Amino acid sequence: MKIFYSSKENTFFNEVFHGPRTIEVPDPEWRRPIVKIPDPDWIRPSNEVPTLAWGGESQPETTLGLDVDALAPMIDVPDSGASAPLIVVPNPQCLLPPEAELVEISQAEHAEIFRLLAMGGSILVPGKKGRPSIAPSPEATAEELESRERTARARALQLTDPLIARHRDELEVERPTTLTAEQYTLLQGYRQDLRDWPESGHFPQIGYRPEPPTWLAEQL
Repeated sequence: MKIFYSSKENTFFNEVFHGPRTIEVPDPEWRRPIVKIPDPDWIRPSNEVPTLAWGGESQPETTLGLDVDALAPMIDVPDSGASAPLIVVPNPQCLLPPEAELVEISQAEHAEIFRLLAMGGSILVPGKKGRPSIAPSPEATAEELESRERTARARALQLTDPLIARHRDELEVERPTTLTAEQYTLLQGYRQDLRDWPESGHFPQIGYRPEPPTWLAEQL
């Protein structure tokens, strides 16, 4: 698989996901060749042939028989065994940028770049001669940090909503509850801490984010 990098778009492309530039298709101008075959509808003709005489003075008798020497006429039919040759044409589904905007990189280089990005603290940037490079991540603004924490807080509340609803439903129909009373209290306390988190003096520092109950992950 060929892998490409675009410094203009600062991202990677490959032929598997974005399609090759050219594809092979049957030649639309090809015409199936004609071959000659014996006419399948031909019926072998009959002719008169002599039979053996019963006596020396009797006249030879004749009878009708198939003409074994007759040959079926040949007719023209399309050659069903022939296949159209393939020609190379531009791929209309190709999503690769123009070739001038791309540089090809090896799979090893691609894997190393993503290994470094996965470690955090780095971003992908265009390097020398349009090749991919790694640079330190810029510091997030206060507004960006607050937005991230509010998103994480909303996600945590959304994930635990079904647990609260299930517990209340189980109590209402007088069935055994999945959560114990203590777990339910701890869960509600955690959810309230999440609601209060934006008003904390330490918001949005991740180190002060409310900690979920240790057993919560098993319930989600």
